[in-house]
Formats: sequence, C-alpha cells, structure tokens
Amino acid sequence: MIEMAHWELWIVHLLLSVGMITGYIVYAGYGWQLVSGRYQAQWTARLSQNAIRLVLPLMNLVVVVLMMIAKVSHATSPRFFDNVAFVILVAALLDDHLKISDYLLRVLMLLGFFGQQLIIGHETVLSIWLNIAALVVGLGLVRVFQPVMRRHYSLHLLLILGAWAIFWLPQSNVRAEALLRSLLTLLAMMTSIFFFWRDWERRHRDQQRLEKRATIDDLTQTLSFSQFREDLMVAADTVSTQSQLTMLAMVDIDYFKAVNDDFGHLAGDRMLQEVAAILKSQAASQSFPATVYRTGGEEFSLLMTVTHQDEATALVQDCWQRIRERRFQFQQSQLRLSISAGVTQLRPDDRAIDDAIKRSDDSLYLSKRRGRDTVTIDGQSLATVDHQTLMNVYDYYSQPVVELATGETKANELQIQLFDQQVGYWQQVLVFPTISEVLLEMAQATIDKLPGDVILSLSDEQFLDPRLADALIQFANAQYPKRLVIQVKQLGKTDAFKAQLRRYRSQHIWLLSMPWLDVLTSPRRAMLRRALPEVNVVKFDLQKLRDQYPQRNDVIQFIHEWQQLTTEAGVRLMLSGIDSVNDEQFAKQLAINYVQGNFYAQPELPRL
Repeated sequence: MIEMAHWELWIVHLLLSVGMITGYIVYAGYGWQLVSGRYQAQWTARLSQNAIRLVLPLMNLVVVVLMMIAKVSHATSPRFFDNVAFVILVAALLDDHLKISDYLLRVLMLLGFFGQQLIIGHETVLSIWLNIAALVVGLGLVRVFQPVMRRHYSLHLLLILGAWAIFWLPQSNVRAEALLRSLLTLLAMMTSIFFFWRDWERRHRDQQRLEKRATIDDLTQTLSFSQFREDLMVAADTVSTQSQLTMLAMVDIDYFKAVNDDFGHLAGDRMLQEVAAILKSQAASQSFPATVYRTGGEEFSLLMTVTHQDEATALVQDCWQRIRERRFQFQQSQLRLSISAGVTQLRPDDRAIDDAIKRSDDSLYLSKRRGRDTVTIDGQSLATVDHQTLMNVYDYYSQPVVELATGETKANELQIQLFDQQVGYWQQVLVFPTISEVLLEMAQATIDKLPGDVILSLSDEQFLDPRLADALIQFANAQYPKRLVIQVKQLGKTDAFKAQLRRYRSQHIWLLSMPWLDVLTSPRRAMLRRALPEVNVVKFDLQKLRDQYPQRNDVIQFIHEWQQLTTEAGVRLMLSGIDSVNDEQFAKQLAINYVQGNFYAQPELPRL
C-alpha cells in the first residue's frame, strides 16, 4: 500500500515536473533567441547582448539554487527537485548558437551541481573523481554533436540516459524503484523539451518564410517594395543628422513589354532575374552601402549611402553600361536590353519619402522622354549618353485585298509600321514618309511575289512630286497587265491635284481614295458626284466608322449611301478593318465586294 502511494505521488511529481520544465524552457528559450538574433525586440537594441548572455545562465543557477532550498524544506520529495534542477542544467547545454565561453559557463554550473550531489551520495573520493571524469568526457561529446542533438529525439534520450547513469546510479543510498522513477521522470521532461523545441523551430521556419515573402522578391531575390518603403523611411529620418549623403535611384528596363509580347513571359522573367543579378553584383562590389529593391514590374530601385554624389553616379552608370553591353540569351534568341534611370538625393526638407520618390521618378520620366537608355540626375541627363541619336525604325509588309464572294486575293497593299520609341510599340503609318527611290524599291521587290495588283499609299507631297510620278508611271507600264493602285487621302482638292489624278489615270494607274467620314449632306453629295469619277476605288475603315458612329444602324446607313454614290459613278467600294469573322459577316450582309484587314493576314513584324 505504501509502494502504491509512492507511485501515485510520483505521477503527481511527474506532471508537475513536465509542466515546470516546459514553462521554464519557454521563457529561457525566448531569452536565448533574443541573444542569438532570431527574434528582435525594440528593447534588445538598447540592452547589451553580452549582458544577456551572462544573465540567462545565471538565471538557471538561481532556479537551481531555489530548487535546492525547496529540497531542504520538503525533505519528503528530494528527488523531485533534484530532477527539475538536473534537467534545467542539462537542457541548457543544447541552446543553439552557443559560444565556447557560453558552453563552459554552463559546464561549470553542471559540474558544481554534480559534485555536491556526488559528495553527499559517495563514501570514497576515487568514485567521485571517476564519475566527474565520465561527466567531462560526456560533456565534450555533447559539445561536438550539439548542433545535431536538438533535432534528433534519439540523441536526446541518449543524452539524458547517460546523464542519469552518471548522476543517479553511483548514489548507493537510493533504492532501485526510486532510480527507475527518476529515469522515467527525466525521460518525460526531455521528451517534453524536444517536442517543444521542434514546434518552436517549425514556427520559426514558418515565420522566416512569411518574413521572406514580405521582404524578398521571389523572382529576382532582391528586396521587396514594402522593404524599400521601410528602409527609405529609416534613411529619411536620419538624413538631417548624418554627414553622409543618401541617394535614391529608380531604374526601369526599356521596352520590357516588347520582350513579353514577342518572347513570352518566361523570357521576361529571365531578363528580370539577370538584370537584378547585375544590379546586385555591382552594388555588392562598392565600398559604400548600396541596396537593390524591386519596386515594380520591370522597375528596380537602389538606395545608396555615400560620401560624395559622384560615387552614386558612378554606380548607376556602371549598372547602365553593364546591362547595355550584356547579350541576354533566351532559348535560341539573343536579346539586348537597356535601362533608363532617375537619381536624386534625399534632402532634410523632404516632408515625406514620397517627395524623394517623386523627384527620382520625374528624372526617370525625363530619361524616357529623351529616348530611353539614359541616366538623369535631378533633371540633368549625363553626358555619357548625350551622344545617342534616335533613329526612326520602319518596317513594311503587304496586306491582301480579298474579293468577298470568291475569297480570291485581288490586290496587296504595301503598308508600313513605325516603331514608336517612346512607347515601345509598332504603329501603322498611313503614308510612306520616305524618298521616291525607296518607294520604288519596295514596290519592285513586292509586285512579282504577290498575287494581284499593288497598292501604294502616298502623301499629298509625294502625289504631286513630278519626278516620282514619272518613275511610278514607268514602273506601272513595265508591270502591265498587273496594275499599280495609288492611295490618297481625299478627293478633288486643288487644280494641281486634279491634274495629277488625270495624268495617272491616263497611264492605266488606278486611284484609291479614303474620304472623310462626314454625314452626306446635299452639298457634299453634289461635290462627291463630281469628284468620284476621278478615282477607281473608295475605301473606308470599319473600325473608324464604328468610332465615328457608335450606333450600328448609323454605320449601315452611311455605307448604303456611299454604295449608291459609288454605283452611280462606276467606282468600287472597299471596306478595310475586317479583324474578325463577325466583321466579315457584317460586310457580307452589306453586299461589300472587296475587304481588307488582319482577319485575312496578320502582319508579323521584326522583334526589336
């Protein structure tokens, strides 16, 4: 009955021991994490870490001393207090990020505890020293394997089993049942500590992942926009008190949308990663602090603390030069990129960080306006990029004119696209802004390769140019029976214009006109009846008609009126802007004979 009472009391002691040691490890572990730098609190910035390193082991010592005092006061349960104190000192050996001095301090406290217990429980000095020697060897092994012991439950059990054997077995005054209860208590407490630490590590990893997502851009591994705002606020708070300058640079990849459109988003992602790598590499090679952030889709920012502005300028120029010289490879394609940058200095009179961001963004905008591939510092573009002269880039292609009833290609219009360097897009140009020789070369290179007639768009100046007219007439006669069709914007302008119309028509050159989309009033009808016989084809763009007349019935009415006029004059009516099957069905319903648009041939333009 007495033995049963001992086991019931032991169960109570076991539960108390596990609860006490778990609670103590929570507070002690949190304090040690502050020292090791895993968790940050505002007050730790004002408190010396060395002081905390000393206080935490001393706190262990104080708790152990209190356990010994309680042991004397409660002589009926001495092993309960011994086991709690014992586990506190052993578990302290497994704190991570221990310096050798930290470990030696914990070893001394554990040796002191062991020594006083061995002296009490032993009769010979030899046995005491043998056990101390075994303990020292064990502590050396713990130091060697300490980094992995926290993560392996079996090593925890091996550690506590060895410590139990050294501590409890030599005590001849302790009965076997008490030794067994002590062993089970120690195993339970170390099990509780292990699973607590494992859960602690899991929560810490989860927190790290969340912090990384908040502070690190996943794609480029640069710091994120939220971290940029936070760091910029810290820099702005100290700009008036520090002697060094804080510089902000905003960097944007030129024509990045064209990379995504032409090569796909995988290529765009690869370019972002490689540009970010160049920026980080250049920033890391500096003698001053420079940090790279991704602050937008293709936009990066650099925050620099420098002694002179020239240092920041040199870094941005180096990044600019490295990127424009690099040949970026994606699959079988080689790409060249450039960046535009805007740089400014943080000022003491900035009322908010947005003031500095706006100045830098304004300078970036100026770099874009000045042709991109430029670095601008507070409104002044650097001389290193002033030598660049933008050149207009054009490309021409043919778009078929289809007879709707048969699907046969009757003509091909030579169209030209201009690469707008301000927006990075190809845009259609209605007339060829080039010299006569180039016009003829394009027509000659095209007419033999394409079915049907060839349509050329001319400006008013080109249309009236007598030398171009002579060359076009000679070209048209050489290509007969293929027909050359000249497209002009308007009908019946000046007398010179009318005379040139008649000259072209006399040489079997057809004329195509694109009249205004105005409402056909009675005076305008009368003028058109006189002018229409001068041309062969009238063309309207369906998409522009819809812009001009949002109501479908108004578009239908407009086309029907023109069909009546062109039929009376013996002129063909053509509808361009056919971009879908619905557009084609609409043209068929209106009995349009000739159509043109991207639905029949989508132009493929070169990648720039």
